[in-house]
Amino acid sequence: MSPPDKREPFLPRVSADGPGGMGARWWNQSLAQSADEISRRRALAIQLGIGGTVLVAGTIGIALSERESDEVEGSMDALDLQRRTSWNVGDVDRRLQLTESLLTDVDGSVAWQGALLGGHLADALAPGEGRLQPYYAPTLFQAPDQSAGLRQELLPIRRASMEEFFDRGRALADEFEAAGRPHDTALVIDLHGPEAVAVAAAVSEQFAPVFTFDNWPHPRGVVPSHETLAAALYYLPILRRGTDSRHVPAPPAFVLDADRLNPYRDEVEHFDNRYTVELPSAARLQLLGVSRVLYVRGGDGALESDDLNEDFAELDRSGIPVRQVSLGDFQAASDGPNVPDAGAPATASGSTHRRYYYGGGGSWSHVYFWHSYGWYSPTPPRGAPSRVPPPAPPPSRASSYRPVARQTIFSSRAVGGAVGIGKTKPSGFGRISVRTARATGAISVGRGRSGSFGRGSFSSG
Repeated sequence: MSPPDKREPFLPRVSADGPGGMGARWWNQSLAQSADEISRRRALAIQLGIGGTVLVAGTIGIALSERESDEVEGSMDALDLQRRTSWNVGDVDRRLQLTESLLTDVDGSVAWQGALLGGHLADALAPGEGRLQPYYAPTLFQAPDQSAGLRQELLPIRRASMEEFFDRGRALADEFEAAGRPHDTALVIDLHGPEAVAVAAAVSEQFAPVFTFDNWPHPRGVVPSHETLAAALYYLPILRRGTDSRHVPAPPAFVLDADRLNPYRDEVEHFDNRYTVELPSAARLQLLGVSRVLYVRGGDGALESDDLNEDFAELDRSGIPVRQVSLGDFQAASDGPNVPDAGAPATASGSTHRRYYYGGGGSWSHVYFWHSYGWYSPTPPRGAPSRVPPPAPPPSRASSYRPVARQTIFSSRAVGGAVGIGKTKPSGFGRISVRTARATGAISVGRGRSGSFGRGSFSSG
């Protein structure tokens, strides 16, 4: 029979009696046609599949090529990168390492939390005098304000080396106390970050600490500045009391982190957060009433840091003598290893302070110290015999230090006609490899200058 639309009829191949046979034969023929159609479709699908794979692969290749051409490869200043992205850029899952941390500060209180969480840590650690403000670098103390994650990882730290340098710093302050607290000598304290903060706290009753920590912490940082930040939290009460009690105007104590120039060998495990320090010129120091500079180090007559060489040599040529003192020249009291320092501040930290003297000379250390430097005439110690013992020889070469210009990585890089102004960093110093997307501004961070990209991707905003 023919269907109503007059298409060619389906003819049975075999006649069968009864509608059942016809129905079965009809059904079998339909299955055969469907199977043929399925086979044709499968063959077409296979052909299209192969071609589709090639097509998809080609599309991916074009997309990758377009993506690569859309990215600009270069480098950024580490601090600028952190400010535009996050303090732990590229390592958001890695924690800071803080050993010997505490929940309390040097007073045994949690007052440090108010400054840290309240966003005024940088103000709390400022010099306290407007004339010194231009030389203060609040950068490190501002970092916690930018990230709740960083604030949560910070705690005060107390280490034996910090307490030892605090006591040695108090011995140095005693020498100036014996000389009548002169105001014409500035200190430049250049030690490992936590120890530098400890010495700054120790001298803060006489000298105004001017911190120069110009970087941010990072989990892989070449400079472990998070330790410096944690030490500042620990000594915060003493530093605050010093600001409130010292005479104004006070001579400055420029506080430097000696780790700022730590070696960096292009290792993929390091984030190059190094930085340099710029000290005031001779003219500016003179405006501050400074006519002498005492360079405070921990070693025995070591050379100054590379970024200070030209500054110191120029200061010395300009009539501001620069001399060095080694805190290692201050020895524990000779009459016993556990003599307490009665003048040390009372703390709830459980620490024991010791009395140190220049060259281990006991009450006559003031005579020995200023004989080595020749700047002041100290007041004889109270109750001392009338006959002054002969001055002891200097315990180290530090007092004979004189700055001499030498070749450094910063040589011939000062611009602008003034020392310390516009100092240029060497190529690659304090910079991080990045790729920046042209369209979105997203930044991919490299793992070392020769490492892979993509560990962290952030929008530059």
